[in-house]
Amino acid sequence: NIVFYTVGLQVFARPLNSKRARVHVITATMYSQSIELSLQTIKSITKKFPPPYTLMCSGGVDTQAMLWVWKISQVPFTAVTFKYVDDSGANYNNYDINTIFEFSKSLGVEIKEKEFNPFNFFETELCDFASEYWCDSPQITLYMKLSEQITEGTVIFSGGFAATESVNYTILGLQRYVEKTKRPMIPFFFK
Repeated sequence: NIVFYTVGLQVFARPLNSKRARVHVITATMYSQSIELSLQTIKSITKKFPPPYTLMCSGGVDTQAMLWVWKISQVPFTAVTFKYVDDSGANYNNYDINTIFEFSKSLGVEIKEKEFNPFNFFETELCDFASEYWCDSPQITLYMKLSEQITEGTVIFSGGFAATESVNYTILGLQRYVEKTKRPMIPFFFK
């Protein structure tokens, strides 16, 4: 007996009686359950929220996982990333953008790139967002503002949080934003 498993986009095979294979069988089982839960989440979103569905793609591993599962779901979506620029046009998140473009290319998924000046936001609107949504994180308040650049359908963020009593109040600022604005938005796809 042989077990097949993947690491990234590569497939490996090991004899089932090896210790590594048993670990990979357990990992593969957890992996397939996670995929099934993610596909169920997509079904739930499409029943409760209006299309078009816009995935906010920062470039991290959670974004890549969300992008991949939406691709295999065959539900139509648009993927968007924001290039952080200043008034001179300098780019401040080039590494993240390159990462998401490389990954999306491997999936055959197009990522739409939009430019946004976070420094203008920090100087003019950060305090208002922080006060309104009880959120002291410049990053999370910036995500709130970025979501406003998408004017149709449902905006979906990939991130999640550990469902424990010690959840950071700041990260939930995005949830408070959704509740207060009533915008069609999923703040934590992997919640």
